[in-house]
Amino acid sequence: MALTAAEEAVALYRGLAEQRPDAHLPGLAGALSNLGSRLDRLGRHEPALAAAEEAVTLRRRLAAQRPDVHLRGLATALNNFGTPLDNLGRYELALAAAEEAVALYRGLATRLPNAHLSGLASALNNLGGHLGRLGRYEPALAAAEEAVTLFRGLAEQRPDAHLRDLAGTLNNLSSWLEGLGRQEAALSAMRECVQAWQAACRHHPELYEGRLAFAQAQLRHRHPPLI
Repeated sequence: MALTAAEEAVALYRGLAEQRPDAHLPGLAGALSNLGSRLDRLGRHEPALAAAEEAVTLRRRLAAQRPDVHLRGLATALNNFGTPLDNLGRYELALAAAEEAVALYRGLATRLPNAHLSGLASALNNLGGHLGRLGRYEPALAAAEEAVTLFRGLAEQRPDAHLRDLAGTLNNLSSWLEGLGRQEAALSAMRECVQAWQAACRHHPELYEGRLAFAQAQLRHRHPPLI
């Protein structure tokens, strides 16, 4: 049903954009991104890629016309674009999209940090994943460390909004540290990940208790001698 609604939204926005592109192309791009994400979660990676690619194309056109309004949308579309590329094994293209997304968010965050630091942190976390899948563990670690630093600051300001982001990024950081043989640092990151999920559960236990249990199991599995 959710997929049907997403497909219907794209069709409606496409019709509106044909009549008034200036007013409705951003809506069409957003609907395409949403459709791509839903298709990808259903394992339909090729049509997901087509939708995400069209969204990027539209966002590029809009950003060229009004960068002050649409660069954030382009950065978000590029961040999403990497996922179906990655799932189809197109790792270099996924990495290129992630690198462009980080560059755009970095520029935006320099001008308006309160509005864009979260997007930059998320893009850095994704970039770390793409680098790691290509075996580039040191730059993957650097991206994850920067993402963790940003999410720590954001979680201090708005824990209800960003503790889950911090926890997920710490989990990734622990993986890259472990892959590089830095076991003590990996253990420290994983313990902080569990602590972040515990704090998130104090705000929304119904949402995060399962993730806390999973993180605790990962900690026991990865570091049994030290527990």
